[in-house]
Amino acid sequence: MKLLILGATGATGKQVMDQALKTGHEITAYVRNPQKLEKYNGKIEIINGELQDIQKLSDTIKGKDAVISALGYRKLWDKSLFVSKAIDIVLKAMSSNGVKKLVYQSASGIGGNHSVKNPILRAVLKTFGVANPFIDHNTTESLIKHSNVNWTIIRPGMLTYVTLKEKYRSGENLKRVFLISRADVAHCMLKALTNENWSNKSIDISY
Repeated sequence: MKLLILGATGATGKQVMDQALKTGHEITAYVRNPQKLEKYNGKIEIINGELQDIQKLSDTIKGKDAVISALGYRKLWDKSLFVSKAIDIVLKAMSSNGVKKLVYQSASGIGGNHSVKNPILRAVLKTFGVANPFIDHNTTESLIKHSNVNWTIIRPGMLTYVTLKEKYRSGENLKRVFLISRADVAHCMLKALTNENWSNKSIDISY
């Protein structure tokens, strides 16, 4: 498949690219800092661009089979809301270019009638004033669910750097969502590309 990867310079995004390359996918990475992907030169297409550049992002999406977003916040107190703004542009570009599949990495505890459905997590975030990224994930999920694309949202537990296991629990409304490696999140996201049972569903993932 021809894949567009967003968040490709992050730890999870690089895992997605590494595994996608091994399974024969054709990859385009849309990034602000191409120098961070020097080791991929000659292996993938690297497009230097800003997420707010509507025309360039639309041109990059054209002709792709799917978009995988590993966009996320490096700082819990980040108030930029850049993820929801970017995905809003992506969804419109996908629609105008006939690209149907989106796999989006969210976070465990997102969804429901609250910004964060887990009441304990919600209380902790409110106490320490770091809820903005989680609220923005919730906003982004809402945008995705009200779009006309075929989407799968992946909601991992706490991310680790453990090596790929390919053995984990996944499903809707999974109980006891704890640790999961970035490598296995990437594996799950790639699996979601062709798993029709996960179409238009939010999938929790944990060991």
